[in-house]
Amino acid sequence: MGYIFRLQKAKFSSVENILSGYGAKLLGGRWNSIGKAVVYTSATPELALVETLVHLEGFYFDELPAHVLATIEVPENAIIRADVAELPSDWNSLHTSPATQQFTDNWLKQQSSLVMAVPSVIVPMSFNYLINPNHPRMNEIKVVECIPFSFDSRFFK
Repeated sequence: MGYIFRLQKAKFSSVENILSGYGAKLLGGRWNSIGKAVVYTSATPELALVETLVHLEGFYFDELPAHVLATIEVPENAIIRADVAELPSDWNSLHTSPATQQFTDNWLKQQSSLVMAVPSVIVPMSFNYLINPNHPRMNEIKVVECIPFSFDSRFFK
């Protein structure tokens, strides 16, 4: 077993919400189209923080909603790593790439694995993990800890 991490708003911190992929399904993201549920996680708590901070632009520190850090247990044999050579050429652009979304949408449809490791755009040589919440092995994933998370005010000068 291995551990991956997810930082998210506390108001959505029930185990069902943490592992639902509902927010990604509703809004879409770098790695998924609107309508496709994916749970975005990271290899380390630090990477989860950086990946969250990049999306908090425009917030003042005292306006931030409460967050939690979830530790998620995943069977290591359920993870595949995306081959960077097979990713669309614009996977790491600043803007969402329909080709990158389609890459993941195909993975979701094929159900070839429960989890896919994808490279981080923000931190080179680091990986985020996408969980397919509709995969038949989803019951093998467990949220083992969920703790309150406080942002350091120095991030918001």
